[in-house]
Amino acid sequence: MKRTMLCILISLCLLTGCAPKKDAAPPSVEQQISAAMELCGNNAAKGMAQLQKLDATLLDGAVTESSEYTLAVYQLQRGDKWLLLWRLECAQQEEYPGTLDTLRLSWQGADYYLSDGDSVYSTVQGRNGNSVAFNIQDGDMTGGTSSFGVVYLQSAASAYEAHLTHTLQGKKTIITTTNENLTSVTEEAEYTVELRAAVAEE
Repeated sequence: MKRTMLCILISLCLLTGCAPKKDAAPPSVEQQISAAMELCGNNAAKGMAQLQKLDATLLDGAVTESSEYTLAVYQLQRGDKWLLLWRLECAQQEEYPGTLDTLRLSWQGADYYLSDGDSVYSTVQGRNGNSVAFNIQDGDMTGGTSSFGVVYLQSAASAYEAHLTHTLQGKKTIITTTNENLTSVTEEAEYTVELRAAVAEE
């Protein structure tokens, strides 16, 4: 009887979700570095201290802002590898998101080693020479969220750039006149906005 009661109790716990939950996986090194770079923007000393704990050194970077997004790209060294890290911070959710956005991270003067997205809002689309393309799920991003991607290199890049091609849905109106008659036609349209953050070769 006790054994049957215990089995029923365990089954109920499993069905209702009252069983203890597994701990979430600890954040990856890349997630921690991305968070440290975000912290650098708010408190440089704390962000740099966090990077030091991760054995990462910030070499240089660039930041570009628009009304919807802030795009940043940084070069860091961690041990015997160099990494290019881009961060995309969303200021507000898009009302009419377009198709998937593409962010291309390109560099000069270094050989490729490895690349990865954050697997929440960004994934690696593919690589072509010294350029890695990432798919961005911008329609899922809300104000205050951020995404990142990283490319590991075998030496320092002499120049690099993050280039976001951002698509939006909207409407366009075409106005025509014939004789004295004015005609306007409004239709759905897709717009492309580009945002770049780059560090040039010295």
